[in-house]
Amino acid sequence: MPTFHPHHPQRPAHLQGERKVLEAFQVLPSDTHVFVGVQLPGAGGLGLAFLMADPELGLVIVDVLPDGVEPRKGRWVRSDAAGVLATIDLDPVHALQARQNALFTFLKGAGLAFIPRITQVLALPSLTLEPGRALGPNLPACRLLTEDKLGNPYIALRLAVTGGRTWTEWSTTPLASQFAIGRATMDQLGVALRKVPRD
Repeated sequence: MPTFHPHHPQRPAHLQGERKVLEAFQVLPSDTHVFVGVQLPGAGGLGLAFLMADPELGLVIVDVLPDGVEPRKGRWVRSDAAGVLATIDLDPVHALQARQNALFTFLKGAGLAFIPRITQVLALPSLTLEPGRALGPNLPACRLLTEDKLGNPYIALRLAVTGGRTWTEWSTTPLASQFAIGRATMDQLGVALRKVPRD
């Protein structure tokens, strides 16, 4: 089991997707840290549902697609209780990028000597997609965490970080060292992230 921050995280009952992801993450390795419900200063109200810090995978932002949100004809829509569709203001692609930018700015301001590479992942626990389907060029299939992939989340997150390449091939490339988090950096990350509020 990974180290969770806070130690016994809870997600509200209405956030069913986040509850499924949290349950799936219980099987992540023991040296992985999972920060839940992080509210970064200066992020304009955009919180991080999950931020994973792993010695090999680096930092992984896992956003969770809310129930009722789906792509239709090139746009993202939300259906309300009556089934009426409305285009959402900030689509998941732009929301993930905004979260990554806010995280990078926060970590830079926290004085980390090394900021690991950040990977963006969108979890879709309530949306059925055919295997291998992408949701646009910025959300390839390898960075979509479907319900099937939640059965073995660490393997799925490895594929997200490597861009779909096999771990043994990718981990020997020079790029892999830009993701790796050493003990000192992990300690600095923990100190910085434990100071931010939770939702």
